Amino acid sequence: MKNYLSKELGKKIKEIRKIKKFTQAELAWKIKVSPNFIGLIERGEKMPSLETLIKISKALEIPISYFFEEFKYQIPEEDILIKKISSLLKETSEEDKKIIYKLIKSIIKKKK
Repeated sequence: MKNYLSKELGKKIKEIRKIKKFTQAELAWKIKVSPNFIGLIERGEKMPSLETLIKISKALEIPISYFFEEFKYQIPEEDILIKKISSLLKETSEEDKKIIYKLIKSIIKKKK
């Protein structure tokens, strides 16, 4: 979830920064960080601390709550698949579960 949150937060910061016509360097100067750090945040590679996020919201003159409006968490596809597999396994016998386990284990070993 952190990666998703970082990316969405970074997009919002970049969007508002551009609307306010600030460069990354100008925003960085206002909040006393490096322009490179602003770039990392905007690309979702770094998650700003709460203190930094407060400074960004003040520099951009927007409420901090704006950054968290309309966030829609999307369950990663792999989690969905694991839940589907788990659901199917609940309907099988112990013997079948053992066979399926051995099958999966052999497939994974072949890929390594």
